[in-house]
Amino acid sequence: MSHTDTNTNAEPATRPTWVRWRILAILLAFSFMSWFNRVSMSVAYDEQIQERYAISKQEIGFVYSALLTAYAIFMTPGGWLADRRGPRLALVLMGFGSALFVALTGLPGLAVQSAILILVWLLIVRSAMGVCTAPIYPASGRVIAHWMPFRQRAWANRMVMSAAL
Repeated sequence: MSHTDTNTNAEPATRPTWVRWRILAILLAFSFMSWFNRVSMSVAYDEQIQERYAISKQEIGFVYSALLTAYAIFMTPGGWLADRRGPRLALVLMGFGSALFVALTGLPGLAVQSAILILVWLLIVRSAMGVCTAPIYPASGRVIAHWMPFRQRAWANRMVMSAAL
């Protein structure tokens, strides 16, 4: 069965069980990382950004919404990417893209002191992070459909989703 096989009811070819569990562990880690990247901004705001740059709660709310809006808009194209190019590529792009934009999130804090520039930077970077994170669950669903037996797919998807909670 190739990763482009659309028959989701077919049982995957027999593979060693440990491979399935490693793949599920990677998906759990990606899901947790995605959640952590989403919520870490509110901690950074409470601990540093609010006091240092005097950015209001309403302004930082736009930053939070920028990630979630881009994430929601690009989830369907992310699913198309996973369907057309494979879930492995979608997850690799998601992982590296998220890592890049996490690093870029704090970059202006090293040299920029203007609250407006920081706010604009955060809006751009967090939107880009939303775009990069969007394929996680469609791609995870494709991976689970390929690697897990039919009777374990709902459980595996539930585990991946719960790692984000």
